[in-house]
Amino acid sequence: AYLRHKFADRPWAIRGGQFADTWAHESTVSSKRQLAVERSLVSEILINGGVGGESYVQGVSLIYDGGGALRGEVTFQDGINSRNTNFTDTGGGSSLLGLPDPHWGVSARVEYKLQGDWKQYDDFTAMGNQKDLLVLGGGLLIYEADGARAFHHTVDVQWEPQAVKGLSLYGAFVGLTRDFNRIGEDIQPYDWGFLVQAGYMLNDKCEVFARYDFLDFDSDDPSPLG
Repeated sequence: AYLRHKFADRPWAIRGGQFADTWAHESTVSSKRQLAVERSLVSEILINGGVGGESYVQGVSLIYDGGGALRGEVTFQDGINSRNTNFTDTGGGSSLLGLPDPHWGVSARVEYKLQGDWKQYDDFTAMGNQKDLLVLGGGLLIYEADGARAFHHTVDVQWEPQAVKGLSLYGAFVGLTRDFNRIGEDIQPYDWGFLVQAGYMLNDKCEVFARYDFLDFDSDDPSPLG
C-alpha cells in the first residue's frame, strides 16, 4: 500500500509507502501486459535479484509528470526487495547477488516520449494502436547492503510504428556493478545483459512474438553468480 499526493496545478507529486521500484521499464509493466508468461532472465536476475516478479521497496518518491513528453521519478528507499521488512535493516535484498539485508537505496528513472501516448507504453503490444509510439528511457538504482554496494543501470527503447501496423519492438541494456569490501579485498565485478523482443498482431485477436536475452557474468564475481 502507498499514498500519493499531487500538488495542485503543478507537475509534481509525492508518494510514500510500499510499491514496485520504477527504475527499469520491464519490471514495471504489469504481468498481465507482458508478451510472454514470464519476465526475461535479465529482469529476473539483474533487475529483481532472482526473487521473481517485481522488486517491491519501501520508500518515498518524488514524481514529475506534466503530461508532456518528459516524465521521471526519484525514490529514497530501503533497498532492493525490501517488501514487508522492518526498520532494523534485516530481510530483503538478494542472496543470489550477494547483497542481503540492504540498508538504504536511491533509484531514479527518466523517460522521454518522442511519439504516441503514455497509455500505449503501459504494455508491450501494439494492439489497438492508432498512432506511432517511440519512447526512450533510462534508470539507475544504488544501494548499500552488509559489506557491499551495488549500482544497477539501464537504458531502453520501445517502438511501435504505424508503418508496420501491429508491430511492437522493445530493447534494453542492463548493467550491475558491485563493490564487495567485506572479504578483505576490493572486488568489483561487472555483470551485464541485454534484451530484445518483438510482437506482431496477425489480426485483432492473435499475436506472435519472439524474445532473446543474454547475460554475461564477471569471472571475478564472489557471489553465487560467479
